Amino acid sequence: MALRFWKVLVTLTKQITANRKLMISFNRKISSLHDHKATHPLV
Repeated sequence: MALRFWKVLVTLTKQITANRKLMISFNRKISSLHDHKATHPLV
């Protein structure tokens, strides 16, 4: 029973970490897009 609990916990932790990495990369893309528009207003 405890082993199953740990497996679920590890899986959840991995998913949360992956989601956090996705959000970070997503935010970086958005901020880089904003920077691009700021440096090149005509584009």
